[in-house]
Amino acid sequence: SERYDRVMEDIFDVQDEISRAIAETLKVKLTGADARHHTADSVAYELYLQGRHHLNKRTSENLLKAVGYLEQAIAQDPDYALAHHALGYCFLVLAFMLRPGRDWTRKAPAPMRRACETDSRLAEAHAGLAFALSSQLQWAEANKELRCAIELDSNSAEVWDSSALILSAQSRTDEAIAHIGRSLAIEPLSLVFHHHAAWVLILGRRYDEAIERSRRAIELDPHFALAHMWLAVACTLTGRFEEARREWQTPGVDEGNVGLAYTCAVSGEAEEARRLLREFTASATQASVDPFAVALVHAALGETDAAFGCLETAFQEGSVRLINMAKCDPRLDPLRSDPRWQNLLGRLGLA
Repeated sequence: SERYDRVMEDIFDVQDEISRAIAETLKVKLTGADARHHTADSVAYELYLQGRHHLNKRTSENLLKAVGYLEQAIAQDPDYALAHHALGYCFLVLAFMLRPGRDWTRKAPAPMRRACETDSRLAEAHAGLAFALSSQLQWAEANKELRCAIELDSNSAEVWDSSALILSAQSRTDEAIAHIGRSLAIEPLSLVFHHHAAWVLILGRRYDEAIERSRRAIELDPHFALAHMWLAVACTLTGRFEEARREWQTPGVDEGNVGLAYTCAVSGEAEEARRLLREFTASATQASVDPFAVALVHAALGETDAAFGCLETAFQEGSVRLINMAKCDPRLDPLRSDPRWQNLLGRLGLA
């Protein structure tokens, strides 16, 4: 009920003042961690917020904009831990969007480590470092950082979200589903967490729940392409082929019609799937589409050698889709009896 009139440069002092007033009113004790902020520079703070805004849109164009804003925030305040963390996270998400993934995952550990060094108690920084390490196939180190993050702040939605993705990559899907549930309980309106929930549920073979989660995200934002993508995948895996086709046609969802080709292959339209693959191969789009996605189509068509060829390319490029999904992705089930499968998992550190 109080008024706080200050100039913009004093915004962080106002935040602390309000926190102290609330604490006094409610008779609670603020710890140093609760009271602190991570920059005293209002320009750096605004640049950071702009970076986070573009990061959450989850398109390659927006992510590259986010990198620019976050680098400016860091130039303004080199000790801004949250900005270092967000920059590393941008690199990890860009690895999903642009080839080769290794070019982006190699950039992620440095800003994540800088965030941890600048603020050793920032749980999100340790969770982000865990994700960066897992993308480098350093699973033991990743799990160690993940435990550290949870110990530091078990009320962070981002920590539980990162944990869910790292655990699901290791086929610990029951734990992963529980952890993504905790992140959504804390932030139920996060489009990114809904998208990750659908991802983890599909890896856990809980397709109907993945469909429901994707539809909830679409209700929040009908233009959020990743929710339409997971809905298409889950519908394909449950035999709802017409709905899957409609979802693949959503703008921005299916670059090169590779997802539609997968649905055609699963639904028995092998020739149509091969036609779409030929069109894709002849187009410029193939330069930006992860070979992991193409491997899924060949696997569904029973073209085992072609599928393993694409997976090998994905491995050489450091595909984060391969790293984070291969071990338990149901779309790769046709390949699991082949001796080459265990060899691939071994090289990923996931055998």
